[in-house]
Order: sequence, then structure tokens, then C-alpha cells
Amino acid sequence: MAVYKDLAEANAQAVESAHHTLNLILVLAGIIGSILTATGIGAVVSAKEANRLAKEANQLAKEANQLAKEASQLTTQVSTNLQALDLGKKQMQQDLEKVLNQSLDKIQQLERLQMELRDQINSDAEILTRLHALAEVDRYAMGFFGDDTMRRKAAKKGLLQLSKNPDPIIRRECLCVFAVMPDYLEDWFDEEIAAQIEHMVEKDKERGVRKEAEATKRKWQRLRGRRLRN
Repeated sequence: MAVYKDLAEANAQAVESAHHTLNLILVLAGIIGSILTATGIGAVVSAKEANRLAKEANQLAKEANQLAKEASQLTTQVSTNLQALDLGKKQMQQDLEKVLNQSLDKIQQLERLQMELRDQINSDAEILTRLHALAEVDRYAMGFFGDDTMRRKAAKKGLLQLSKNPDPIIRRECLCVFAVMPDYLEDWFDEEIAAQIEHMVEKDKERGVRKEAEATKRKWQRLRGRRLRN
């Protein structure tokens, strides 16, 4: 770009110089003619010599004028090229901005996909944790309703712990086990489990868990009252 600008300035100077040369030649030709006329030397100089000088002066004037035209045309062409380069530069900047915007858009898409993937991974991990806990509830239920006293104690402890799990689905599943205790155990009533059921009725954050705890509590009260009456 700098080279083209320098060339344009040089050609502009050449045009100015050519015009100056043309004017100088025309002035000199006029002065020579005036001197020849004023001094009378024109009578001495042959007509042929005067004609030669006039032709040479005229030829020089034509050549200077042609040079001026060519320099002017070249300057115009250089200016046109500079304008084209400037337009090309603007187009290049626009293309670059477009590519950058597209790149930023792709980065944002990748970030969204990364977040979705992270959410999916967290969701999958949560599901796996829940499935494992549900399997634990089933395992403890089998031990709790079995004949082995030691296994029953360990299972009771595990069920009470899981009934405090952050996942409401796990807590509700434990209540389902507590609710069927009268159906599977002869000596089914347990003070510690009854206290946990009462706590869940009053304190659990999930309405569905509280409702399940209330239903279990009512069943226990009904069956225990019937048993006490008998």
C-alpha cells in the first residue's frame, strides 16, 4: 500500500513537472521569436533555419504535452488501483469479522453442548446413585423380614439411615417397607422406626413423602390399636 501511495505522489509530481516544462518551452519559443523580430536578425537567419527551429520547438511542445497526458493517465490508474486496494482491504476486514463471528458462534455452541453433556452426566450419575440406593432398600427389606436376628438388626439400621436420604424417592421407598412391616412380622412394632415415621410426617420437605408417612402412621395406629384391644 505504501509503495502505491509513493508511486501516485511521484506521478503527480511528474504531471506537474511536465506541465511546467510545456509552459517553459512555449514561453521560450515566444521569446526567441520576439528577439528575432525585434533585432532584425530574422532577416539574416534563413527561412529554412527559422522553420527548423519552429518545428523543433513545436515537436518539443508536443512531446511535453504527451508526457503530461501519459503521466496524468498513469496517476489516474494508480489512484484507481489504490481505491480498489482500499475496497479489497474493507472486504477483507468484513470477511475476517464474519469468520470471527462464526468462530465465536461455534465456541458458544460447543459451550452449550458441554453444559448439556455435563448436565446429562450429572443426571446419569444421579440415576445410578438412586438405582443403587433402591437396590439397597430392597436388600435391607429382605434382611429385615428374614429369620436371622443379626441381619434384621443390620437391615433396620440401614433402612433408618436410607429414610434420611436426600433423595425423596428413596425416603418414600423406605416408608413403603415400614408400611408392610405388620404384614411380614409378628412382633412388628418398633419405637425407633415409629419415631422416624412421625418425624417424616412433620418435617419432611416433600409433600409426597409426608403423605406417605401419614398413611403409614395411620396404618400402624389402626393395627396397633386393634392388637391392644385384643
